[in-house]
Amino acid sequence: MSASTMHHFMLERGDTSGDGHEKTSFVLVRSSLSLSETMEAYRRGVVVLGHDVINTCCVEHEDTRIPDEVVAALIRTGWDLKANADKWTLADYEVGKGLGGSDVWFGIYLHVVRLGEPAADMAIIPNASIDTGGYGLES
Repeated sequence: MSASTMHHFMLERGDTSGDGHEKTSFVLVRSSLSLSETMEAYRRGVVVLGHDVINTCCVEHEDTRIPDEVVAALIRTGWDLKANADKWTLADYEVGKGLGGSDVWFGIYLHVVRLGEPAADMAIIPNASIDTGGYGLES
């Protein structure tokens, strides 16, 4: 890992299989880790967390909640629920409805990566897209 070199890559969530509803969301990440270093750090972070979020949470259609035991492990490892969840997500969680994954998913992924590589300098770059038109190309 070179602290002077910064990498940029997209994180994607949703149905990427091409055989379903194919709805996905993306964020751009700036990182001191390369793409392959990030994936390896995630694997190491899974060991620390005790949960593989990618392969066990929100994997079925309309499965939108992070299980309580995963939230507990995230908090135990330093993830700040109140800083990462909006007031509606937090309110649902506090009344026992579980933690909705939509607004916290990418941040949870980065937290797990940092568990595997604590020196990683990573940030989501908000609003990092430009609409270039081409509506007809996607229809």
